Amino acid sequence: MKIKKIQKYFIALILVLSISISFGMGPPEELKNIPEEIEPLNAPFDMPKMERPNIPARTFNIKKFGAKKGNRTEYVDNNTETIHKAIEAAHSSGGGKVVVPEGEWWTGPTTFTYYSVKFRRF
Repeated sequence: MKIKKIQKYFIALILVLSISISFGMGPPEELKNIPEEIEPLNAPFDMPKMERPNIPARTFNIKKFGAKKGNRTEYVDNNTETIHKAIEAAHSSGGGKVVVPEGEWWTGPTTFTYYSVKFRRF
């Protein structure tokens, strides 16, 4: 039970870092020189070896799925649906990067459920 909780925490941490780095916020200073290997955890229970996710280089630009740029309330439903389509397409193809071009893209709530999808701003 605790292993799944730790794995979920680690995946959530990677997703948050990926999103923040992709949106230009950059990692905090102490995270800039992270080694490629993840050191084993010293846990009071058996812990499988953790590995960094391998996110393919494929990109899925939300504009190609029909998203509309701007801060208009009539775009919310369309953009929410197209962003979900881009996320699903990335996941269905084995992972990739969902590209959100620079600008305002009004959308409704979006649930991020796939660890093989990275969000990137261009």
